[in-house]
Amino acid sequence: MAYVNYYRKSTNHSTATDGLNIPGFYNLDNNAGVTFIASNREEKETIHSFYGFVDFDFYDTFYLSLSGRNDKVSTLPEANNSFFYPSISASLVFTELLNTPEWMTFGKIRGSWSQVSEGKIGNNPYNHIQAYDKGTSWNGTPSTYFGNELLSSDLKPETSDTWEVGVNARFLQSRLGIDVAYYQTRDYNNLIYSSISQSSGYNSILLNGDEYKRRGIEVVLDGTPVKTKNFRWNTQINLSQYRRYQEEIYGDREQTDGFIRVGDRTDKIYAGVYQTNEAGEVIFENGYPVSDPYSRFIGYNEPDLTYGISNTISYKNVSLSFLFDGRLGGLMYSTTNQKMWWGGTSPGTVNQYRDDANNGESTFIGNGVKVVGGNVSYDVNGNILNDTRTYAPNDVPVNYINFMQTTSNGYNKNYHYYKEDFIKLREVTLSYNFTENILSKLPFDNLSLSFIGRNLWLSSKIPNVDPDPGRDNLQAPATRSIGINLNAKF
Repeated sequence: MAYVNYYRKSTNHSTATDGLNIPGFYNLDNNAGVTFIASNREEKETIHSFYGFVDFDFYDTFYLSLSGRNDKVSTLPEANNSFFYPSISASLVFTELLNTPEWMTFGKIRGSWSQVSEGKIGNNPYNHIQAYDKGTSWNGTPSTYFGNELLSSDLKPETSDTWEVGVNARFLQSRLGIDVAYYQTRDYNNLIYSSISQSSGYNSILLNGDEYKRRGIEVVLDGTPVKTKNFRWNTQINLSQYRRYQEEIYGDREQTDGFIRVGDRTDKIYAGVYQTNEAGEVIFENGYPVSDPYSRFIGYNEPDLTYGISNTISYKNVSLSFLFDGRLGGLMYSTTNQKMWWGGTSPGTVNQYRDDANNGESTFIGNGVKVVGGNVSYDVNGNILNDTRTYAPNDVPVNYINFMQTTSNGYNKNYHYYKEDFIKLREVTLSYNFTENILSKLPFDNLSLSFIGRNLWLSSKIPNVDPDPGRDNLQAPATRSIGINLNAKF
């Protein structure tokens, strides 16, 4: 059992001049204005925590752990500022109970459940208090204003309940092993801003609302395929998948602002696209593609599989280790590629149409159709209710440079959402451990020399960028490093 009292006090003050009498001389006495511009702020935050745990071990076979923690915080309304979150975990080494085959070295099953709560709203310890905000000062007279966001009087801490089950088994004198874990998390009491009638004097209210479910699976395989007196090969494979789903939406809304409905994965991507006919051909008007009035679903962000493969090969005092990892599935937006098509730096923009455009000629005709009759109507969700449009091939030439600066060739490049599939040689290390004969002549107990290379090779379906960060907002090029490491122990 333990008690912890966390207390934080932060005080800051700033004073600035209202212009300078002498340019470049930064001193408060050089103030050109009538008054100084000053501000000060003090923050206080307190958390009182009680924590306890107990562990049980039964015959080195069954293990049970219980824990509990209660926090009382200063960052939530008094009615809900004290909350308890427990956990329980258990495991059973079933190879100690059962007559397992000789080739099975070890086996354990495990399970756990825990609850975690967050007792702070953002970074400001006073976000739970409805109060005036500081406004603009005029002629030395300060002002305050009441914001347009209302706070619920019953704000509760955001909470997550997680359970996990898994199994760990080893075979053939531990030459082969597997560890599998499946977990699921329920996130509830999430803080959201919900729109309310402006006649109330506010635009929205902060309250506990939407609910989510996260789940995933992780698999680790390891083995020693070859093992002799002087040679050894160890390998390990890691596989994982993660998903997040919308379980509840607050109020009577059918979908969130991001077009997510109950039961949907929350990583669904909706993007601005161009209109197409039933055959999937892009619709043009005056030589340019026509924007769809509704955002459309084009795929998911999260990968279907994240993986890693590591190997270590040792022969006497020399070892070589290398790690591959990557992802399969999922989409990622690339601002770099979009800007390259927009700005004419993509190799695909080097063609006769561009030469013609530089000469003031309009010779480019986009591949698609144009509407020659009829019309289309939609419901509030963007579903087509009636479509009587008829089409003819697009035959309107336009200036190629203007076309690219308008469209960035998005309709030919999935609107610059690319598959995240990649495999990377993350790291290679070649090491040599000096022998006892050499160490006996040196003042070291142990000495090793390693050559290390990182990010040595990449194969990706996204051109021009490294998909490893999972996003591309004009990212800097990935770096490759090669180094030497000398490790000595005395």
